[in-house]
Amino acid sequence: MKIVTVAVGPLATNCYLILSDKNNAAVIDPGFNAPLLLQHLHSLGARVQMILLTHGHYDHMGAVRQLQQETGARLVAGKKELPMLRDAKMSLAREVFDDPEYVLAPDVLLEEGESVQLDELTFTCIETPGHTEGGVTYRVGGALFTGDTLFKESAGRTDLYGGDYGKLKASLAKLAALEGDFAVYPGHGDATTLEYERQTNSYIGLQDYDTYF
Repeated sequence: MKIVTVAVGPLATNCYLILSDKNNAAVIDPGFNAPLLLQHLHSLGARVQMILLTHGHYDHMGAVRQLQQETGARLVAGKKELPMLRDAKMSLAREVFDDPEYVLAPDVLLEEGESVQLDELTFTCIETPGHTEGGVTYRVGGALFTGDTLFKESAGRTDLYGGDYGKLKASLAKLAALEGDFAVYPGHGDATTLEYERQTNSYIGLQDYDTYF
């Protein structure tokens, strides 16, 4: 598996290009700048087979339509996020894009534990609500693509549509409870590891006073 990170748009959203051994690609959270993403994919010689969304905010999905038009890729999202993908007001797309009715229709909707396959790569859905009602994390081998749920030393905001701090805390605990360590690729900012976040992230809160100091 090869992972290429491209930061796009005014919020520097991390878009991830995931390449299989056969050079087929999955694109996670293409928020903006489809021409730039297509340029990167062309330079890699990659064939885009699917687009996966961690959640339905505009800064993670703005380039979806053009990528689909150019590549014919299937769109994959969490089933519980469908209302947001169908509503430009909920996704905040109405405030940003030229098209005030920017909505999406996923080809595949995933629930907890379900997966999609790209050659040797299995993308397994972990439901992680809190930032939005239907947000998901994708587990692929030793990597977690956490969207705006888990960041390096931080976590997603909960003051937008569908946000719920209690659910976010539960989702972070759910990720922290996964067995072993994982590389963590968040929706914004630097990559990290799950073990590092277990030890340092105050939103996960596994440290007590004595071990922290």
